[in-house]
Amino acid sequence: MEHYAVGVMQQHAERLGLAKAGSSRSHFQDYKKHLQDRGVTASQLADYPEYQSNADKHLAIFVDRLAESLSPSRLQFQCVETEARNAGRKEDFLVQVNDKREIPFSLKNYRKSISRAQVSAGTFNSLACSFLFEPAGGVGMFVNSLDGKRFKGSNQSKRNEILQNSSRSALISCFTKLDTLNDTIKQTFVYSPDFEFLDENRFDAERKKVGTAGAKAVYDLLVALPRKHVRDVMLRRIGFDGVCEQLLFDPDSYSDSLTVPKFRNLIDKVRGRATLRFGIVGQSIRFVFEDGSEELLSVDIPFTINKNGAWISEEYSGTRFHKKEGKHLASGQRRPKKSRELATSVNTYVNLEGAGILIHS
Repeated sequence: MEHYAVGVMQQHAERLGLAKAGSSRSHFQDYKKHLQDRGVTASQLADYPEYQSNADKHLAIFVDRLAESLSPSRLQFQCVETEARNAGRKEDFLVQVNDKREIPFSLKNYRKSISRAQVSAGTFNSLACSFLFEPAGGVGMFVNSLDGKRFKGSNQSKRNEILQNSSRSALISCFTKLDTLNDTIKQTFVYSPDFEFLDENRFDAERKKVGTAGAKAVYDLLVALPRKHVRDVMLRRIGFDGVCEQLLFDPDSYSDSLTVPKFRNLIDKVRGRATLRFGIVGQSIRFVFEDGSEELLSVDIPFTINKNGAWISEEYSGTRFHKKEGKHLASGQRRPKKSRELATSVNTYVNLEGAGILIHS
């Protein structure tokens, strides 16, 4: 929908006389090609109408706000989502003002509620690595602080070698705990006969154990790091580091960090004088940015397991042949190939409703 959103914004800039007539056409063509290349049908789109209706409702008004605050003579919008993700950045589109200034924006379009926005995802290990290594672009890739080369965070020997040779050997034990958790869930859920068929109650009990242990291991790593460093990484993780602006909306509310003063002020406070505290809450680590006794923003990172379709979810009698697995399987049975993708999982949720920056429409 990033392509569609850019098309809608460009089209409204045309209506305002701030863009060349017809300049939105290529964006809508890119959107249609994107759908065609991925085999997305009109009926599939119709199952999720909120994404398009949200864009239609909010984006023209956003362009109006841009025009008022920037007083531009020209506005051009460009979708950069793919290039940015490949480079490890968060922006989804650029606003080009008068052919001189480029403003990067991250876009969040939610079907239900933006009040608890998800801004980042990964595994236990990739989260831990993100606090020690600079991202290098690409999923799970980081910069080797010793030679500047890229390395994969899941490469345990390389990761430990870097930590050992950069005076951070004391942190290896935290990663060892996470590595052990990874091995445990593979043995328990992927290879053990105990979970040949999914038992939701038993799975949830084990998932909570793994989540609690993962949160504790990462918390131990964080308390061993300088608090300012943890704060800086969290600012980058939630997009409050000033690298790009944010635009977010759902069916009933919206906000953006450029034209909404409350959002702009919040980011300025959080980046400026706010202090950070964090602690374990159940299976999560909660981060709270504070200005004295005032809580400005809270962020939760829950630790869990992503099933990734490891078991057959359809309900049917007997067995059916599953082409991708190459064998007959019963309802609820483990998928031998797909189950190998089962992994630890973290998501980062920002409490925007509590921060008071959302405008309800």
